[in-house]
Amino acid sequence: RRGAAPDRRAQDGGARRGAPLVLAWPGAEAPLAWAAAEADSIARLHGVRPIPADSASERRVWGALFAAPVVHVVAHGQASDDPRWARDSTGVWLRPDPAGARAPGAPRAGDGFLSMGELLDAAAVRRLAAELVVLSACETGVGQASRSEGTIGLQRALLAAGA
Repeated sequence: RRGAAPDRRAQDGGARRGAPLVLAWPGAEAPLAWAAAEADSIARLHGVRPIPADSASERRVWGALFAAPVVHVVAHGQASDDPRWARDSTGVWLRPDPAGARAPGAPRAGDGFLSMGELLDAAAVRRLAAELVVLSACETGVGQASRSEGTIGLQRALLAAGA
């Protein structure tokens, strides 16, 4: 078709790819007013439905994250520039899973915080299929500044994981 995106399966050895992953977790304590509207708009562009807020759990995200060709997350984020804590305290907040629940392939139980460390640990075993990842969340573009490496934060973990 004219104007259609090329089929990447031919370029990546025919690996099975999932649907775009679009979700909004507006948060419970300080809700993001336009999170659902943003997720709906982006999902329409990709011809999918966004994961609704009441289902935007860490378990659900881990289940789709590595196969999605596009990832768009609207959520609260946080970053730490303290190298002692940055690995586990830099990330985005999702809906917590039931106590003790753990998604297949997730390094830790679903506490509702998708951290830089979890992505790096998972990247040692699996690669992201995403060509585009959008983090529409505060503090996701910041992190620990490294003279030779630039900013080391969630965005760097996603790149290391293959995005």
